[in-house]
Amino acid sequence: MADGKANILKGRAAIDNYRAAHTKLHSHGWYKGISEDHTPLLEKLKSDLKEVGFNSIEKFEKGTKTLPLINPIKFSSVNTYPELEELIELREQDLIPDTFALQITPYPWIWVGTSNPLAEVLDGEICRKEEIPICNSVCSGASILGSSMFLYCGLVTKNTFSLNENLIDFAVLVLQKIGVSACARISGQHDILANGKKISGVTGISKGNTQYSIGFWNLDFDYDLANKLLKIPLSKKATDHPLVMEDWITSIRQVTGKNIPFSEMLFAIKTAFSEVFMVDLDDTRIS
Repeated sequence: MADGKANILKGRAAIDNYRAAHTKLHSHGWYKGISEDHTPLLEKLKSDLKEVGFNSIEKFEKGTKTLPLINPIKFSSVNTYPELEELIELREQDLIPDTFALQITPYPWIWVGTSNPLAEVLDGEICRKEEIPICNSVCSGASILGSSMFLYCGLVTKNTFSLNENLIDFAVLVLQKIGVSACARISGQHDILANGKKISGVTGISKGNTQYSIGFWNLDFDYDLANKLLKIPLSKKATDHPLVMEDWITSIRQVTGKNIPFSEMLFAIKTAFSEVFMVDLDDTRIS
């Protein structure tokens, strides 16, 4: 069987071309002789796969990995954010398989990292008064405000594939696929920048035999609320770190001037994941 990223990508392109031709063939409904017209499409697919070292469709499918994808979950109440962190506990207990979960946040919440004391980065009194939920991150990092985010959580055992490597490449490629010019922060932090401002963040840790990765893309951002709730840590005030949120954080909506359709964002995530990790996200739901 053929090895290498290039051959797998060519094989996937052959599958996509076949599917497009198949859809076109059947677009006008059934007719006498459609089976005969379908045969050349299938033969071309087999030929294209054989050229890159896969002697059958079955061998190509066995040579590619898939990862279950939990389609985006919209929050139903302020108590549902811990769903992502609960997935981590379930994976540790081997109660769910390797998976990749997505979640959309339509209301404000605070994700508290471990880099600084809580009182130094957050006005807890305002959070309590306005009933804004505060969630503890399982990873290190700064505290962030989520007002409109696309979150992800990946849970993969180490013998499946290396998830925590190339997380930044994955996050950057997702943004590029929706028309946002992005890059990683040079300092080595897991921040993704657009126009010099943070638009995405990723982090990855390992516990036992399981890798966890958590990250987000800002769909939109509430600057007024962020300036009320969040404080610039003292450690960053001593550096050249921006002192106002408008100079620090940006969003997909601010950069592109539009709201990215959910379907477009999901397609970008799935294709970027496939290209970076050579693993396909398979739409499914687990319970």
